[in-house]
Amino acid sequence: MKHFISTLFVFSIGLTMYAQPADGTTCPDFTANDINGNSFNLYTWLDEGKTVVIHSFWTMDAPGWGYHSSNHLRNLSNLYSDDELTVLYLEGAASNTSAQITGTTPGTMGDWTDGNDFIFIDSAELMNTLSFESFGTTFFVCPDYTTHHVPHNSTTAAISQLMTESGCAASSIGIKEEKEISMTLYPNPAHNLVQFTFEDNNASNATYSIYASTGQLVLEGKMRGQKEIINTSEMERGVYQVKFQINGRIIIKKLVLA
Repeated sequence: MKHFISTLFVFSIGLTMYAQPADGTTCPDFTANDINGNSFNLYTWLDEGKTVVIHSFWTMDAPGWGYHSSNHLRNLSNLYSDDELTVLYLEGAASNTSAQITGTTPGTMGDWTDGNDFIFIDSAELMNTLSFESFGTTFFVCPDYTTHHVPHNSTTAAISQLMTESGCAASSIGIKEEKEISMTLYPNPAHNLVQFTFEDNNASNATYSIYASTGQLVLEGKMRGQKEIINTSEMERGVYQVKFQINGRIIIKKLVLA
């Protein structure tokens, strides 16, 4: 997914910290406006089958800026389609403004929005409602409304594994594909070569992107017909996610290189 939503929760410095909801408990619903004036509702996303990752931060937090710059959450969004995952970023100081988030005024480590297709929401009330323990706290909410805590500074692969273990819908990455469009990867596991084959005669419109388990993009291209042979001899052995886009649809497949 490339649409990575970040939500800004404003949390007054010095206020009493609240206990974060325990794993498996129901996350309270909320509706909030982002810094651009767009309105979003948590349960609407969940009812659509999405998993929602929520990350809190403070614009002056140096360790938080380091984690943000590591792109683990951005890479996580690349592993999933927009229909599977939404990521919310939450700013944690009540006195901060959207200008500090975008890095256009003092009181920030930089432009948190740079290079990210995120949505930021500024709300001290929402920060308290969701009971975040501290800046840099992350949890995700499954389509069944249950919350699951993510350890601090978790990698892309670690978060994806937690979502899989929790049974979230987004954990179907690698095995979910649109039923209306049939395609195969062969052989799989592969070694030096793998062939992508679409049954759709319009496969020449398709593009593909191959991601490592870390979320890093390692190869992308465009189908030149119904079949495309990819040379994988120089790629490291391991598990990859292949994202295809064709006729406005997205198909995600797991590719194993042995």
